[in-house]
This record gives sequence, C-alpha cells and structure tokens, in this order.
Amino acid sequence: MKPLSASNLMDDMIGTQKESSAKGLSQLKKYLSRLGYIAKTSTTSPHDDDDFFDEKLELAIKIYQRFFKLQVNGILDAYTISKLKEPRCGVADFVLDNVKISSNDHYSRSKYTFFPGQPKWPPDKRNLTYSFPEGARDDLKRAILDACKLWANASPFMFMYVT
Repeated sequence: MKPLSASNLMDDMIGTQKESSAKGLSQLKKYLSRLGYIAKTSTTSPHDDDDFFDEKLELAIKIYQRFFKLQVNGILDAYTISKLKEPRCGVADFVLDNVKISSNDHYSRSKYTFFPGQPKWPPDKRNLTYSFPEGARDDLKRAILDACKLWANASPFMFMYVT
C-alpha cells in the first residue's frame, strides 16, 4: 500500500487533535478506514469526508496507537505520524465488528495472531531463497519477483531466486 506520506501533508499534521482541522485529514480517514481502524457504517457522520478531526478519527488514532504500541493519546504526534508514513502491504489490521464509535463499546478482532511469546525471526536466517515450480506462469513469477524486491527494501530480509 502506498504510504500516506505520498500526500506530503503528514508533517503539517503533527499536533493535530480532536476538534481541530488540518489539510489532508480526509485522506487520513480513508487510509485508516482501508486498514480497518474506522468501521464502515451504513450511516454517515457530518465529518466523514472533510478535514475536521472528530471523535471517530480520535478513536481510530487511539486504536492505531495501541496496536503499534505507541503512546495512546488520540493526537497525531510525531511518533504516530512517523509510523503512519511507513510503507505497508495494505492488508487491513482489523475487521471492526460493530459500527459504534464509543471507546466503551468498540470491539475489533485482529486478522492475524502472534505465536505464543511473540518470537522474533533469527537475525542469522534472513537470507531467504525461493523458486517456482515448472510451468509457473510468467505473470505470476513477475508479481512474486516484484513483491520480493519491495519486501527486501522494507524489511531486514534478502530474497534470492534459485533455479
């Protein structure tokens, strides 16, 4: 997923909080919605598509901060902005199970789980090899090759194609 920083607006949002406005907040709302931090509802609120920092956005920021183990304050501080600017795959982190925005009744479930103890990938095993089965389609090979290049640029892993 293209990082939100592509809009060149993120740094100007540092310090933005509830009940204020900043250029680009409407894009941020859409971005957080695609990642699962804002529930898609059948009803709209007055500020869904504008640059006003409402209660719904504040809750989404708090959930995002909690998920990434940042200070949970609901403010677009420098740490939160920095994390938002990082490239990512685009798969939503959550599926929101309800449509309410109150923090008391907001439930979500992660789309993945951690292994017990949250083990880390060993630093000495980050050179990964891969190959394709005979007869694999060229368009699929190209997609995998491109994905490995992206992952290599955004992670500590090296990917090597072997025949």
